[in-house]
Amino acid sequence: MMESRVMHPGSITIKPQGGLGNRMRAIDSALLIAKSTGKNIRVIWELTFELNCSFNKLFYLPEAIELHEYYVNRLFKSSSRFLYRNLRKAGIYLPLGFSLHLFDDDILNMKIENVDFVQLIGSEKAVFINTCNQFCKDTDSFKAFKPVAELQRIIDSYVQGFNSNTIGVHIRRKDNLRSIKHSPLEGFITLMKNEIKHKPETLFFFATDSEEVEKELLDIFNSRIITHKKLLDRNTEAGIQDALIDLFCLSRTKKIFGSHYSSYSEVAAQINNIDLIQVLQ
Repeated sequence: MMESRVMHPGSITIKPQGGLGNRMRAIDSALLIAKSTGKNIRVIWELTFELNCSFNKLFYLPEAIELHEYYVNRLFKSSSRFLYRNLRKAGIYLPLGFSLHLFDDDILNMKIENVDFVQLIGSEKAVFINTCNQFCKDTDSFKAFKPVAELQRIIDSYVQGFNSNTIGVHIRRKDNLRSIKHSPLEGFITLMKNEIKHKPETLFFFATDSEEVEKELLDIFNSRIITHKKLLDRNTEAGIQDALIDLFCLSRTKKIFGSHYSSYSEVAAQINNIDLIQVLQ
């Protein structure tokens, strides 16, 4: 006999952290759980130096979401993280009025223990979640995220130039030290050359946060590379919109050669359930 679950309609308040990929996977997890439990969902969307763009400038707002936005400057963001961490160590939580608080370390530990987040969250009246992590996924993951018309037109214009073997390539650099260390450029070049060897018609949609890496790959693969000219600045609206265009173009390729420890690579593959081959050395 299946164990019955006690579900309280209640609400989920989620404060996603980090960049675009991190926030999408956190919100998507909450949406999936809300769908299963009948809870309302409230998203607190901070405009920060990591992602300084309104949600509505990126996506149509899903009906299930009540959105609250505000700007947080860099100094306040850094100090608030420090405050959260130390208050939690002391057993004190800043958000009041919630029966359950889940932060990054809680979620990571619970995932190791195979906790059923649907049951856990569904049994609570009011839940506060502050994370950059994915804690629920299924075949419908990320289907609620619909780019606004202006950005979707740009995405579609690139996809029209794809052939039957267009491969996505995402090389993360900048501040992601694990990706830089474990996903070297040479590994991507080897995979790309092998793909061309077996399928000479191969094209690549290429996304990166490094102008130097982009130039090097264009020098090697020239006309095989399709890339979106972008602003590499996450502290601007245009920079985040460009990141979204790259993300959804990657999702429309046949498969992705992606970076280790990059939520962006992972989300791009999950959007349309395509294969992700991480360069890992």
